[in-house]
Amino acid sequence: MIMKFPKNNLTIAFLVILQVSLLSAQQQDYSNESKFLCCLARNYWSPVELQYLGYLPPSADSEADMHNIRKATLLLQAAVELDPANEMAWRDLNILLTSDVVNDPGRAAEALFQYSQLVNDDLQPVLNWVSYRLNNLQDRESREYFLQQTIPSLNAYPFALSQALTQLAIMQYEKGDTDNAHALLLRAYNVSRFNVDALARKFTLPEPDFTKNTENLSSEKIDQIIQNYYYDTHISLVLRWRQRIQNQPYDLDATLELIEVLKEMGLHELAQKYYPHAYNLIGLAGSGQSDLKNQLRFRQIVSAYSANLYADSITLAQQLLRDNPDDLLAAGLMGLAMKKLDLNTDAQNTLKTAGDRAVQKLQQTGNPDPTALNELAWFFCFIDPDPVRALQFAQRAYDAFESSQDKRLAAPNLAYAWIMNDKPDDAENYLKNFDPNDPVVSLTQSKILIARQDPDAAVALLQKIDLAAAGILAENISDTLNKLREPSIPQTAADPDDSTPSSAEQPDLLKTLITNNLAGRYNDNDLLIVSAPEKFISCSMRLPSDIVRPGDPMIAKLYLSNISDLNKTKTPVALGPENLIDPHVLITAEITPKPQSLIQPIILVHRYMLQSAALAPGKSSASSEILNVGQLRQVLENHPQRDYQITFQIYLDPVADSQGSFACKIPALQPAPVTVSRKAFVPTPDRMNSYLRDAKMGSANKRINALKLFASLLMEDRLARRGQLNYQPYPVDTVAIRSALASNLSNPEPRVRAVAAWSFQTFQYKLTTREIRQLAEMINDDHWFCRFMVLDTLEPITDLNEYFDWAETFEENPLIKRQIKLLQNQPWQVIDLPLDVPQEAPQDSLDSQAPQDTQDSPIEPTAPLP
Repeated sequence: MIMKFPKNNLTIAFLVILQVSLLSAQQQDYSNESKFLCCLARNYWSPVELQYLGYLPPSADSEADMHNIRKATLLLQAAVELDPANEMAWRDLNILLTSDVVNDPGRAAEALFQYSQLVNDDLQPVLNWVSYRLNNLQDRESREYFLQQTIPSLNAYPFALSQALTQLAIMQYEKGDTDNAHALLLRAYNVSRFNVDALARKFTLPEPDFTKNTENLSSEKIDQIIQNYYYDTHISLVLRWRQRIQNQPYDLDATLELIEVLKEMGLHELAQKYYPHAYNLIGLAGSGQSDLKNQLRFRQIVSAYSANLYADSITLAQQLLRDNPDDLLAAGLMGLAMKKLDLNTDAQNTLKTAGDRAVQKLQQTGNPDPTALNELAWFFCFIDPDPVRALQFAQRAYDAFESSQDKRLAAPNLAYAWIMNDKPDDAENYLKNFDPNDPVVSLTQSKILIARQDPDAAVALLQKIDLAAAGILAENISDTLNKLREPSIPQTAADPDDSTPSSAEQPDLLKTLITNNLAGRYNDNDLLIVSAPEKFISCSMRLPSDIVRPGDPMIAKLYLSNISDLNKTKTPVALGPENLIDPHVLITAEITPKPQSLIQPIILVHRYMLQSAALAPGKSSASSEILNVGQLRQVLENHPQRDYQITFQIYLDPVADSQGSFACKIPALQPAPVTVSRKAFVPTPDRMNSYLRDAKMGSANKRINALKLFASLLMEDRLARRGQLNYQPYPVDTVAIRSALASNLSNPEPRVRAVAAWSFQTFQYKLTTREIRQLAEMINDDHWFCRFMVLDTLEPITDLNEYFDWAETFEENPLIKRQIKLLQNQPWQVIDLPLDVPQEAPQDSLDSQAPQDTQDSPIEPTAPLP
């Protein structure tokens, strides 16, 4: 236990007032000490972060957690004072200064600026800063003005710029400026295609006002604008879901949405390439998805047939029938495809066998399923037309359904069956209050009109049907239209002078535009990720050596790499929430031999590695991480005479496993463990004499290394005296060690004095009056680093209020002043960044075109815009 001494032992020292210098590192190299302070800081805030993220149980002492965050912040500020080039310190300082505990926007802005000067391609601090400022601004006008002022400075960070434009678009829509919101969202996507949220939000907006600012435009020009919007909207819809798949190849819903969108646009051939990907995802989901797989197979057969891929339709149908021989509709579509390939005998046999088999199966059932009856009716209506059996089974299905809602499912088939039997009046009785967009309903109504000698009305009705959504009925509809358009019947074609593409031309042009956009953005290698993710992503950790000596820093390098180029499958890999990899990295450690009462594995640190929104092939995100923190640090520092083997395990995007530990969200990406050996220090007389000489006469670095080792040996000796070790360490001369520590408190080199002062707080022995007096004299040291380190050592063991009162007037170093506030448990004065918001926010900042992501290109233009 740390003892507290009466303040009268320090009175003389406190009353000695010296001139305090504000010089920081001057011309000397303090990089090692700067890293040392980073290690101390990480030791304070890593456990708090792990608790906040749920990797450790929440703490019972929230005030202590807040104190530790502030303490870590202060240590990092001292680290950058010692070495302004310490990028690791600036990075972590940016995180802590924007935390709820500290919330210092002015200093956070400086940290971001300084870090960006050292590392100019790290996206995460920029995203963190924009989010932090938006969350701390109280009104929409301030947030909008902040975005407008910030956007020009985000040109080097396309994804951050894209997100800022998206936020601004939302604000514009809230103000009622829908047109500007549309333009900003499209620009946001063009800046970075990985921001799929921009396109998703575009579809939540109302259509632009096409009549606005068009007084001087011709009607043809206005039609052209509307036509461009039509094409851009359809292209954007396809790109939204296609980009979502690249962002997250495991997203089955996005894959199904893309297939459905392409089908609805009549682009069945384009849709075909995404079915295998959907099947892979269904397979990963498990055996419970067999019904979904069969439904998707049937949809693919229909799509292939609609795309005139008849051979593919037959192959797909055969695959489905192997698993489900009783699938009537699959067999029917196979028969139709055979007809298209002039395999008439095979087609006839297939259709007859399928129909007879289905009828026989129903006859063997005492109480036939109404859905099966309705399916059979549809088969005899549209696949293998048979007026008698179509009416028979349609009527049975209609009668078998009990609720009126279910009867509506059977009514269109029954109406069409009556038409097949030349009973238009009976057919009409079953089509009241039905959706005219239903292809079966519209086709039936058109045949009723034909039967009543009203072909013009029939043509007008059939032309409104969306052939892309009609499936195999599209052929029936087209044949009916072609017959009605014979010369004897007046046509309703568009004026030949009309510049708007005809309905027949539109799908072809749309297909060309969408095909070109897809080909320009995707090589489809991303569809292979789910089969072998380890060929695309690699996560690893490296240490400078696999042998560690007592006192050595453990600063590892983490790498998250896109290795698709090595496997000839080049494709960018999207990072971030809801994407393929949300790059959380958790590191644990296991120690052998296992210390007493230690729960393994030790959860050490967490790091979020979103340096880029997407890793290009061959590119990596890298991060330095301090590993000797928490329980691991305590074990290693308290037991210098013990050999240890330490195995570090990394978890990329970690999730809890069934054993109460962690696993990678994508198991194939589990990084290999890294094992290092910490060699024991054996305090032989020769070695101890060598270190004592270093502490007395060595260079500054040798003295510092000796002081740190001595502090560990004293702690180990203290634990041994208390019987808290399960091994017997070699005895050490504690008197000589403490004398060496005390003698360095007056060393000419400031960093030696500072480390010597720090070492007295680590071994937790009762300090002598002489040692306390020597430490007390250091609070008047002419170097701030020495005062900074000695205050932390003195505060727990003596009353410093007299010094605090003195320092309030005479201390000039701002960092020491903040330290004193922390020691007194008082708040810091933060630096605010007020926004002088004008009444009307300027728009000039939005006019300049930002550079686009090198992997992005705007949606391909459809026609010149005015």
